[in-house]
Amino acid sequence: MRHGMGLRLVVAVTAALFGAACLSDPGHAEGEKRLSSGQTVYVPAYQSIAISKKPRRLPLTTTLSIRNTDPERQITIVSVKYFAANGYLIKNLLEKPETMDPLAVMSFVPEEPKEKRDESETSFIVIWKAVGKEVSWPIIQTVMIGAAGQQGISFVCDGQVVRSANP
Repeated sequence: MRHGMGLRLVVAVTAALFGAACLSDPGHAEGEKRLSSGQTVYVPAYQSIAISKKPRRLPLTTTLSIRNTDPERQITIVSVKYFAANGYLIKNLLEKPETMDPLAVMSFVPEEPKEKRDESETSFIVIWKAVGKEVSWPIIQTVMIGAAGQQGISFVCDGQVVRSANP
């Protein structure tokens, strides 16, 4: 019984820490309209998290979600690349650019890295551009979910703009 309570506490604390780390402050006022002609976005992801002091890890399924928030204009997803913790490219997830209609959603669930040695932290780089005029920034985030027995955990990490397209 005591072990189960400890596991629940570790999972809850870990979820709180990851949730705080992944919920970035994008540096804009609430309700402020953000427009761009394109961006390169870094999105953190996790394949597993520690659930005890022992070297025990909870495997996670990661979903990359890209949401076109513009109600009137399309965007083009130019590339989606998936990287290992050491920065090496694991896989290019998009064979060719894809156009997203207004308010459309695109999702990717990558396979686990083949080299599992300490690949608990991975990342994505998403490059998108506007089709025509500037558009509302898309929401680009990862959703991680996992379960062990009756304990479950889920959290979201927001993407961080690392480069904006020149107007």
